[in-house]
Order: sequence, then C-alpha cells, then structure tokens
Amino acid sequence: MLKHANASCVELALELSDGNVSLRLQDNGRGFITEKPINGTGVQKLGLVAMQERASLLGGRLTCVSRPGRGTRLRTIVPFTADKAIT
Repeated sequence: MLKHANASCVELALELSDGNVSLRLQDNGRGFITEKPINGTGVQKLGLVAMQERASLLGGRLTCVSRPGRGTRLRTIVPFTADKAIT
C-alpha cells in the first residue's frame, strides 16, 4: 500500500462467518488496470500472482477490483474451522 498505491486512506476488515475467514483491504490510491498489473518496464508484477497462489494453497480465493485513479479493493476468502485454529 505505502510503496505502490500512494493512498491517503486504507481500510482493513477481518471477518469470520459461515466457515470462512474474509480479509478485505481497500485504499483510495492511484489504482491500476487489473487485467495487466505491470510495472513501468512492461514486466508483469508478481505481487498479485503470489497473493492469488497463497490463497489458493489455503483452499481460498483472492479478488481484486481496481481502476486507475479510483483506488483498489482486495478480498481474500479462506475456509476456516475451529479444529484448524492455531492456538
């Protein structure tokens, strides 16, 4: 967020419901075109790809909604049961 978004406001929400953990992260930063998250040299960035892979490894999914000049919203949903809780 600080490195890429240039946001002045960031909202983080964590919710547990219906056997899932949901993490939502939203900012009012510069946003980007989600179809091609690339850097200035034309090389695809790996940040979103890595986050999607991590969510998938946990049996979950990551969604990203972003538009240039309109900020970004990331949401990860991962299955959760009490027997898998870390204590």
